[in-house]
Amino acid sequence: MTRAIWRALAFIVVAVAGTSVSAAAAAAAVPVTEAGTSKVGSIGIHLLDVTASLRDDPRAADYIIDHLPPGAIIERRIEVVNKTAETRLITLFPGGATIRKETFEIADLKAPSELTGWIRLTPATVTLPPGGTAIATASITVPRDVAPGERYGVIYAETAGISGDGKLRLVNRVGIRVYLDAGPGNPPATDFSITSLSASRLPDGRPAITAAVRNSGGRAIDLAANLRLSHGPGGSNAGPFRTGTLATLAPGQSGPVTMVLAPGLPNGPWTATLILHSGLIDRTTTMRISFPAPGQTRKGTPLGLRHFSAIVTGASIAVGALVVVTWIWTLRRRRRLPRRGDHS
Repeated sequence: MTRAIWRALAFIVVAVAGTSVSAAAAAAAVPVTEAGTSKVGSIGIHLLDVTASLRDDPRAADYIIDHLPPGAIIERRIEVVNKTAETRLITLFPGGATIRKETFEIADLKAPSELTGWIRLTPATVTLPPGGTAIATASITVPRDVAPGERYGVIYAETAGISGDGKLRLVNRVGIRVYLDAGPGNPPATDFSITSLSASRLPDGRPAITAAVRNSGGRAIDLAANLRLSHGPGGSNAGPFRTGTLATLAPGQSGPVTMVLAPGLPNGPWTATLILHSGLIDRTTTMRISFPAPGQTRKGTPLGLRHFSAIVTGASIAVGALVVVTWIWTLRRRRRLPRRGDHS
């Protein structure tokens, strides 16, 4: 009888655990894609050279990203395009930048930075006819006494013109970001983690998903997102939703990364699988979320916690069943035992 009870208990626990594993396996990762452009406005600028070690990194196709030892010199070719209908004088120059509040912020163009003093552009000006192109070289020289760390900047292409009525001077400026880490040895590792996920509705009713992210590596990250919603109302699915760069974080920084979705999406609950990626590094989190009323925010629940709760609940039921069966079996056994003094 005891063996039968333990078999029943084992069956109940295995069944509950099996359900949890199946639910977790259903939340599969989706492919990662990267989208972007470096040609904007009436003139264009884009990078022609990619660091050999970063050839497969999609960020390195748009930005100058490198790690250089003290005293090193690199050169990168840049193409400039005149997309206007007039011949234009285009000026090339470097500018500083910082990363603050999840944003790659352009510094005051008149304020020199440490990195701008390392960059030389040849030629510094080009005159291009309509549709014309030119190739310039950006040379970056790292001082021998440089302090280790990452610097940020922009290489600009700028042209100016006069408005049709002759009253305004119009300036068109485009640029290529520079992420340059200087110091001895190998480059610092890139790493980040997603610490939480929450769902909200903006005051206008649009749903949004926000991930709290911490940059735990030694290089800046530009975070793009890929989101899939599944197991929604009536078994519905939504997505995948893909974005370009939503936030930029410097080493050691933490901040929110928010995706705003189309209005009309049901409140849920949904299983949200979010992939955040920067270059070749990606991190995934899967949580159960529900969109609240406009202007409110609701935290997501990790599936692991839900599964653990299900296992605990199932185990409690199994233990309760064991207690009941044991009690019944004990009562029956007592009834079958002869009473003291009964010799018949």
